[in-house]
Amino acid sequence: MSKKGLIGVQMSTIAPAKMPSFEPFEVMGKLTDIGFHCAEVSEGPMTKENVAGFRRAIDELNFNISSLSAAVAPLFPGQPGEYLSNPDDYKKMVEDARTLNCDMFRIGMMPMNAIGDVAKCIDFAKQAEEYCLKLKEDGIDLYYHNHHIEFMKLENGKYLLDVLREKVAPYLEQEEDILSYALFEQVAVKFFEKRKAKKYRLDAPNADAALGIHSV
Repeated sequence: MSKKGLIGVQMSTIAPAKMPSFEPFEVMGKLTDIGFHCAEVSEGPMTKENVAGFRRAIDELNFNISSLSAAVAPLFPGQPGEYLSNPDDYKKMVEDARTLNCDMFRIGMMPMNAIGDVAKCIDFAKQAEEYCLKLKEDGIDLYYHNHHIEFMKLENGKYLLDVLREKVAPYLEQEEDILSYALFEQVAVKFFEKRKAKKYRLDAPNADAALGIHSV
């Protein structure tokens, strides 16, 4: 993945699953034509042919695959797909990531039967933690993509998102949505700076950013 900041496309927004035929190289080429050089791959089957198409886009178009979708378990019972909990799928998903120079997996959503159930939410978080650590050994970071549903209150009075955050606190990172900057401008920047200082336990108010000096 590129070390420079890139504005990418979340592929679910172009609905590859609904296309009559999905040709990754052709689609990435069209994205390149309109100025995008990065995409998060989701809702597209990771067949051998599609992986080869993405690889071709990397080689010929200088395209970046920022992340691949991953799931611990099916969204619905019996739903077909590739899952981290299946050893063969896990191996294949890691190989795909390496083929595409990708070091990030993103869980699109927790299983539907866990939403609203405290115990099942915690079980999901524990599973995610297990694969977070395992993937780290393979050079891949695992993220969770939240939606509005994670802001629901559970029966214990806590928000679902807070329960997840508590269970994975030692590994917590957060992606920044460019929309936040667009909507809130400098307010968002200051918020992210404060959160970063809290995460790394920095005394931000008394730090000298220019000299890189801070108390601990």
